[in-house]
Amino acid sequence: MKNYIFTGISGSGRIELLNELKTELVKRGKSVNVFDVGRIIFDSAERLNIKISDEKVLDIDKDLLTTLRKIALDEVQLQITKQLADFNLIGIHATFRWKNRLIKGISFRELNAFKIEGFINVVDNVSEICKINSQNPKWRDTERPNIEETNNWIVEEEFITEVLAEFHRVPVYIICRKHNISNLADLFLTDKKRMYCSYPITQIEE
Repeated sequence: MKNYIFTGISGSGRIELLNELKTELVKRGKSVNVFDVGRIIFDSAERLNIKISDEKVLDIDKDLLTTLRKIALDEVQLQITKQLADFNLIGIHATFRWKNRLIKGISFRELNAFKIEGFINVVDNVSEICKINSQNPKWRDTERPNIEETNNWIVEEEFITEVLAEFHRVPVYIICRKHNISNLADLFLTDKKRMYCSYPITQIEE
């Protein structure tokens, strides 16, 4: 059983990639659980009769949001022990940008209960992310991040993911949303040699 944390900002296609990866791994004979922590937060709130919506969830009290996230991660941990699988793929935000604020999406402490094999940060073209988010009702009543702010958010999400990986002493991978899913599955199932891509540094003289 191996646990991987997948991060990525809103509109990056993180959960869609997780489901595609699950399909590919299952085709190769592996059992896989996918956990969308954001969705589990809403389900947990509903069970507790706490009224929240996607458009307002980041406006609720910070301590309540932290508590709901902790409950959701405890639920993930419980399901991992009940539904044993070769791979547990856990999708969660590392950060949120909301109303000109940067909000923590997860903490070091919350991940201590998991034996994590690695972190994967999902990225996509910034213009594509902005297009997807423009259609997301989450920002219907507030100003959504523009191109520059979205680009900054991508960088922040990647940075925090790298810090989390370093803290847990596990590898971190930056994966393009449109990366060939078969190649991504190889990362989990094969021992392909790693390559370091370098580019020559040249000076052009006129």
